[in-house]
Amino acid sequence: NRQVRRMLARVGHKVREMTRTKMGTLELGKLQPGESRLVSPAEIAVLRKSILPKAEPKADSKTASGKPEKRPSPPSRKPARKPPSRQTPERARRAR
Repeated sequence: NRQVRRMLARVGHKVREMTRTKMGTLELGKLQPGESRLVSPAEIAVLRKSILPKAEPKADSKTASGKPEKRPSPPSRKPARKPPSRQTPERARRAR
């Protein structure tokens, strides 16, 4: 909606009204404003198929030479260092 309005505004046309007549494979058809209809199971199947990610074939883990691909080991995580204490020994004694 916004994209169409902005494109037309760039060429000097102001959009006053816009109606979506189709969304994916679903069409508005003869429905009047405020009317609704049931969506058939076949239409739902087509919509689901269009939005679900396509399954990609699994890539073979062997390189062109036929040897298994070496995967880098994950970086090791060193424990975080504690920041040095800002209290002086004298302040620490007073706080006790």
